[in-house]
Amino acid sequence: EEFPTPAGNKRDYQNIPDTTLDKLFTHIKQDRPDYYRPIRFMYLTGRRETETTYYKKKDVNRNGFNPVRLNIRAEITKTKTAGKIDLSGELARLIKESYQTKSDWLFPNRHGRRCQTSGIYKYLRETSKQVIGIEFSPHYLRKNFHTKNIPTSMHDAMAISGLKDVKVAMEHYSFSTPEGQAKIL
Repeated sequence: EEFPTPAGNKRDYQNIPDTTLDKLFTHIKQDRPDYYRPIRFMYLTGRRETETTYYKKKDVNRNGFNPVRLNIRAEITKTKTAGKIDLSGELARLIKESYQTKSDWLFPNRHGRRCQTSGIYKYLRETSKQVIGIEFSPHYLRKNFHTKNIPTSMHDAMAISGLKDVKVAMEHYSFSTPEGQAKIL
């Protein structure tokens, strides 16, 4: 007999304003700059924390000193598919900062080794609760990226974040908002 797959627990994340998140990012940048870069990268790209911690400097194409593209290796992604993210603005500056370290990792910890996802997870949960009074995990940053960007350009948002399943995008990351409805009307 086949057993039906149990329905997952769909988390209900509250919407945290960007100004509140900026307050948290300012604190993290001062408190743990080694965690700031990967956490900010997850916020800007919607990438999973496991993928983020496995990027190496060799994955970045540069034009002189300026990073222009991040090549996504298939072996570090959940879906085992390669990809690329063209870098500009804050994302390019964030990656350029990582070249100041001597580590091979793009986002190393204080000791020059790969940041552990468990450390980032624990730090973000504790710090978010302390600083802004709302506890959330790195997955919130992925959800936040998709919620903001999928309505604008689903294909581009999915390419940047590595999301492959349109069904997942529509079920979990597409929400009707009063602002969106007013824009349509």
